[in-house]
Amino acid sequence: MRSSITLFISMFTTLLAIINPLEAIPVFLGLMKGKDSAEQNRVARKSCFYALLLAFFFLLFGTLLLRLFGVSLSMIRVVGGIILTRIGFQMFSPSPQAKASAGSGSGADLRRGQQLTFPSDACGVQAEGAPNF
Repeated sequence: MRSSITLFISMFTTLLAIINPLEAIPVFLGLMKGKDSAEQNRVARKSCFYALLLAFFFLLFGTLLLRLFGVSLSMIRVVGGIILTRIGFQMFSPSPQAKASAGSGSGADLRRGQQLTFPSDACGVQAEGAPNF
């Protein structure tokens, strides 16, 4: 019983981190802009239903599909780790559009963006050797 609770908590936190509902909410609201509340609820329910069907499909047939294509679970773990690491690095590196706009902006714009990115710097805490803008 204890191992199944541990497994559930582990899987729940992993799925929560991957799905990231706090990031999905603004996307959903942006897509549903101008729609009434009933339409938003209908689309949300339908999306959750399809996600649940997809999860149950892979719960039932995932192992069969992996065996069919000759893929081991350890390969999935390694590739999943690589993908999540790449996503993490992309979150910390600026996009090409941000680099272009930072090059044309003033120092005040850079300082304002830095304060949003690094809250400790906004409080006056600065690492030794860090540039002072």
